[in-house]
Amino acid sequence: MLVVKNVFAPWEVSEILSELKNYMKKNGEDPESEEQTFYEIYWSKAQFRARSHQNMLQVQRALLDMWAKDSMLDEAVDLGQLLMYVDRFRMRKPGEAMI
Repeated sequence: MLVVKNVFAPWEVSEILSELKNYMKKNGEDPESEEQTFYEIYWSKAQFRARSHQNMLQVQRALLDMWAKDSMLDEAVDLGQLLMYVDRFRMRKPGEAMI
């Protein structure tokens, strides 16, 4: 397991989270709901902003640099090309275990 910390400044995290909560409320979701943890939100501006943040891209580049491509592999494998993994939003509630 690898944990990367301090990718965003605390004020950026607060700003992105606030923007995401506002988006959810405008679109009929309750981010404060006690029953729900996962939300089918993938492409909000806040999520895109976080995924494309310069620090996030730097982390992705560093992770790709950890790998080496076998010379026998197809040239279609390009470890220099960043990819964006788009996952749904999860709001972990206080006391809830991380999985």
